[in-house]
Amino acid sequence: MSDRNEADRKFDEVADAVLKSVAVLVTGMQAIGGETVGYSKRSLKDAAAHFQALGATKDIETMLELQSGFARSACEGWAAEAIKLSDMYISLAKSACQPFEAPVAPGKATEMANAA
Repeated sequence: MSDRNEADRKFDEVADAVLKSVAVLVTGMQAIGGETVGYSKRSLKDAAAHFQALGATKDIETMLELQSGFARSACEGWAAEAIKLSDMYISLAKSACQPFEAPVAPGKATEMANAA
């Protein structure tokens, strides 16, 4: 009967860890989605403003300068956003795995390996 109680307790621990992990994943993915939508909106506004300024120019030299500046800032903005999203995904992965640290602590992992 003791083995059954131990198995039930372990199952409850793992089930609780899965639920916590899923909750963290949902919250994290919502944050990442919000950040992506925000970046897309900012990017579109910047592009619209750029094309308005480009349309108002009279000479080719000014157009080239505007286009060059816009291309540079768009690439820098994209790179910064990619780094930010990468950091968010890394943080999310760490947070999602954290609930599993208690049920599979280093000492418990050794015990489980020895029991097998």
